[in-house]
Amino acid sequence: MAVPAISAIVMVLLGTVLLATAFFPLRKILANPESPQGWRFLVGLVYLFILGYLFYASRLLAQPATQLDLAVATILMGGGVFVAVVCRLSERSLSSQWQKAKAADHLALHDELTGLPNRRLFMTRLEADLASSDQSPQGASLPLSLLILDCNRFKDINDTMGHFAGDWLLQEVARMLSELLRTEDMVARLSGDEFVLLLPRTDLPEATAVAEIVCKAFDNPISVEGNEVSLSVSVGIANAPQHASEPAELLRCADVAMYDAKRNQKPATIFEKNMTGESRQRLWGAVAIRNAIDQKEFTLAYQPQYDLRSGTLVGAEALLRWRSGQFDNMGPQNFVALAERVGLIRPLSDAVIALVAQDFPEWAKVGVPIWVNLSAYDLSDPQLTDRVLRVLDSAGIATSLFGIEITETAMLVDQSQAMQNAERLAGEGIRLAIDDFGTGYSTLSHLAQFPVSKIKIDREFTSGLEEGNASLPIIKACIDMAHELSMSVTAEGVETAEQLSAIRGLGCDIGQGYLLDRPMTIERFVQQHAVAATYTI
Repeated sequence: MAVPAISAIVMVLLGTVLLATAFFPLRKILANPESPQGWRFLVGLVYLFILGYLFYASRLLAQPATQLDLAVATILMGGGVFVAVVCRLSERSLSSQWQKAKAADHLALHDELTGLPNRRLFMTRLEADLASSDQSPQGASLPLSLLILDCNRFKDINDTMGHFAGDWLLQEVARMLSELLRTEDMVARLSGDEFVLLLPRTDLPEATAVAEIVCKAFDNPISVEGNEVSLSVSVGIANAPQHASEPAELLRCADVAMYDAKRNQKPATIFEKNMTGESRQRLWGAVAIRNAIDQKEFTLAYQPQYDLRSGTLVGAEALLRWRSGQFDNMGPQNFVALAERVGLIRPLSDAVIALVAQDFPEWAKVGVPIWVNLSAYDLSDPQLTDRVLRVLDSAGIATSLFGIEITETAMLVDQSQAMQNAERLAGEGIRLAIDDFGTGYSTLSHLAQFPVSKIKIDREFTSGLEEGNASLPIIKACIDMAHELSMSVTAEGVETAEQLSAIRGLGCDIGQGYLLDRPMTIERFVQQHAVAATYTI
């Protein structure tokens, strides 16, 4: 046999082997149910190519090879290399995409910190379990129980030891709960330090026993960064079909029971229809707040702020009010904390900013900054500045006319993110003030680090001026410290002439309270101040 013939046969057979190796990555591709059907067609082509290669090799064995045969054999071997490489690279690329998609799907359904199922996956599972329990062969619905757990004193631990320790503690709680459950049970993280246990085919006595086991598991201290931490839980128990048959309603029942356990300092409480009015308000409060946002039941009242030296109007605080058929002008002290707990504080804050923007054509006639209260949850939101600027830009509001009041505690919830948000807001020209100063946890170092232009002395200290001089040293120290840091000082709750005289004597810059002006509608605010924005003090 001539040398060209041997070379041609070797190359054709090598090309055949390479084609055959393409089946390995193709098998992996086809094993994925998301693989397009077109890959099966490619498998058939590879089989056809292999048959063609073998036929050509047998032809070379039957007759002398020519230079043309050698060239064709070279091309066929190259074709085998090409198919093998393309299939291998395609398998790697598709596997990478599938892994990323799987990771994204997992992240969408699981809590990033603890790895537990999140609220979305939990609700999907709860709906499925409730539906299957209704379709039991016995005819009667199979029992299903929920346990909601809230970690007591977690916020204190988080604030004292830092967020890294707090995150580690939540991971440890997740691990402990996972180890206590059966295979068919589910534990999920709802939000913050709140977890939920789903117990299929579990009646109330069994669920109560599980709750006792869970509470007992927290009797032993947990080691965090070398420190022994005592952590207890409050557990709320609800059962389907005894308490509710709908997923959201059953979850709310368990939540009410947990809140009742926490309020009465009990380890665990079973939901009852005659729970206290406060617990019942929490049960339906989330729905009511969401509906109020959608139905635009929230309004704003504006309370003026005056320069204590000149009597000039220098700003106004936008105070949120809830007007509905059930509530007559309810103040924020009654629903803001509830909105924070049920995860609606950011939509509520967005609604407040939108209301301020809606009133802008009116209060722009006065030309003073409007101050809006935001929650600590807002300050820990990486999208806070974008949320605010988007509304201000669309309404044409200059950032110099918009101020944000935050509490001292807000600075400590997520210090890194809070600092980033504060610096970016201030960089955009938005003023920042510390509200209720003196009642939180701030220190001079925290206050000096934040780009704050004003502090507001809490009304608790202002009211103390009327009873005696106990508050004088505190207020004087706050004012002097703020002035040293180039900040102005506003006194809240100025309601008597004695209080007004005292804070003016201490060097306070701005006053706000019923003595100077009550909160008012935007129409009255503009009518009273558009012509002469002063007040005789």
